Amino acid sequence: MVGSDLKSTIERLKKAQLKVVDNPQLANDEVYNRTTNRLWDLLVLRLSKQGGLEVAEIWKHIHSECLQLPVSGTSMISKGSLADSLWVPILELGFKDSEILKSICDYANELTDSSGKRWLKLYQYIMQHMLLNDRGSEAVYWHDILSDRHRPGPATFQRLMRNVIVDVSGKADLAALKEIYIRNPYRAAYSKVMPPLLQRQDFYRAFDWHMFLQYHGDLPLNADMVEPLVQYFAMFDMNTAKGISCGLTSSGSPLAPVLTKRISQSNANSQDMMKLASGDAAHTESKLHNDKWGARWFATKWVTLDIAINTIHALKVNTIGPLSLQSIALREPRAADIARRIDQLQQRGISIGNSAYSKALASFAKRDQHELLQSLLESDQHPETFEDKVLQENLLISHARAGDWRQHQLILAVQLVSAIDPQMEEYNIQLRKYATERDEVAIVKTLETMRMKRIAVEVVTIRYILRSILRPRTRGHRPDLRVEGYVKRDTDLVISILKNIMEYNSFVPVTAWREVTRRLGMVGRITDLHSLSLWLADRYNHNTDGQTSALRLNSKFVSIRSQLSHSHPLHPLRLLFPDVRQRSIVEWSFIHGMMSHSTFVKENLELVDMTTPQDRNAQVLEKVTRGIHFLKELGRHGVFINEANVRRAVYIRLVILYGPGHSNRVYNRAVRPYNPLSLAEMVRGVEEAWGRPLWPSVQSLQDRIKKERMGVALLPGPRKATRLTGNMNLEMERMYGRFTVE
Repeated sequence: MVGSDLKSTIERLKKAQLKVVDNPQLANDEVYNRTTNRLWDLLVLRLSKQGGLEVAEIWKHIHSECLQLPVSGTSMISKGSLADSLWVPILELGFKDSEILKSICDYANELTDSSGKRWLKLYQYIMQHMLLNDRGSEAVYWHDILSDRHRPGPATFQRLMRNVIVDVSGKADLAALKEIYIRNPYRAAYSKVMPPLLQRQDFYRAFDWHMFLQYHGDLPLNADMVEPLVQYFAMFDMNTAKGISCGLTSSGSPLAPVLTKRISQSNANSQDMMKLASGDAAHTESKLHNDKWGARWFATKWVTLDIAINTIHALKVNTIGPLSLQSIALREPRAADIARRIDQLQQRGISIGNSAYSKALASFAKRDQHELLQSLLESDQHPETFEDKVLQENLLISHARAGDWRQHQLILAVQLVSAIDPQMEEYNIQLRKYATERDEVAIVKTLETMRMKRIAVEVVTIRYILRSILRPRTRGHRPDLRVEGYVKRDTDLVISILKNIMEYNSFVPVTAWREVTRRLGMVGRITDLHSLSLWLADRYNHNTDGQTSALRLNSKFVSIRSQLSHSHPLHPLRLLFPDVRQRSIVEWSFIHGMMSHSTFVKENLELVDMTTPQDRNAQVLEKVTRGIHFLKELGRHGVFINEANVRRAVYIRLVILYGPGHSNRVYNRAVRPYNPLSLAEMVRGVEEAWGRPLWPSVQSLQDRIKKERMGVALLPGPRKATRLTGNMNLEMERMYGRFTVE
């Protein structure tokens, strides 16, 4: 652009502004303003490329022609504020020549007086330049001049003070800033002045400003704002710390009591560190091993992490706990910064320990796994709880059922990091994940991969599969059958998974099958229970190849088990089919056999009338004695069967069916009227199924049953009548309810 072009642009701008004088409505016309702004952009382009002489020439034309510089709008060239793009280079010229600066300020005053418009940054820009360039006396002078028409608002003045305070060049005139503060009516700068000073630990300058602001009634909004200052002096100059607190009290601040309490709480920690630093290790030797104390030390805001780490290094602390590491991590914004701090500790010979929490935090930080790191630091769990495997399993199931996958994934990740064998743990974690999702296909594929890689299924995984798939049931009650089909699906899925695990040569504890078999019996799936029990008997019998392969993980364990007799309480088959389970098998067949018969009678009266009594009796006996035949078959597969269990279980059912009392269980009372068998017929059928007599005679048994009262029974054997006590009484009440006299 040549000189004639500059004059042409000025002339066009002058004509445009004269049009507004003649037609004020143009000031709000969008097309007009866009055209005018393009003309100003031509000057912006020239100001940005030319030197001081060109800027002076442009300012001379603007001033002489009385053009109104814009105070808002967007520059199409700089993509920023149009006003800033014009005012700033002109002011930079004025900072080099006081006469030009005076003319600019006079021009700004005239612009405000004539149009009511003003560039809002004029005061801040001039004051900030003067204060940061060792021109404090000029700053005070220009404050007095500009305050009349260009006084800043509270936010602008706070921003000015902060910008000057945080200057690191050392040229800032803070005395002049205080003078300007005194002459200014705003008294709300404490929150802008103190934090940057405390953040860079300039405590003595912060104390000076605290006292200055407090004197002028500018007080902290909360205790956190002044606490680092007081804590610092509480460690090195307690009288000054108390003076700050007393000063706030005398100034009417409500924060003084809160601050005094916090000083008292943190004083012991500070004093301990001072005594340690001075060599009085005997007084605080136990503190070095106190993770809570370490966490408080690393969380101290007025001590940088560099100082905190160097201090414990000087005190020869060689290990920090998970709480201390957590405090360090909470003070760093990024994973890379946390990893750097862990490296810094290790370089000084300070270990982070072997806790699951510390291992996980270090792993997440070094791998830049930001989401997992945030979840760990924000977790409600105490770091020590991650060591409790049982608790973590329960939480996994709870989070899965609640759909809280963020916490679910966190627990799995922590377990993987702290695992002794990461590959085994990774595959086991996959199994637990698929179990939560009930994905049988994925489970089978994972088991196949584990078999090929010779990776064992952990017992904790098996336990997790059971607890995540089998929905809870009330103790002593069968599963809730109100939702059709889900009980069968859950049970069948667990059976399929456990069978797959055993077939892939992984050990499944016998106790894992107890709940599965119990549920099959409770819901009346006697046929399924029968086939599964025979399969298990073969697998856990030490004489079969299946049991040997299933227990191959511990040859010593197999060797010991192989030496046990089948009647030994620790034999796998005795653990799988204990006395209580043998009694339950007999009674489940009675319960569901009678229920099945009563249902059939109620729904098929015509068919019942067409059958002979002998056929009906035979059908009932076949159903109720299935459990007895079941036990005999288990005996042939190596299970030790105790005849006393059969006798006790049958006796309890006979009392319910033929005794003088009645059960408080509805299904027990409901089937009794549909029982077509006499006591003698029932006993004869049971003994035929068992293969030998269970009682001396039917008459003696009938006499005993007639003597039954609530809680009173004649126990088997030569003993006299006695009160039912112990496990038998509890078992009867649990399974069949209390008995009352009719």
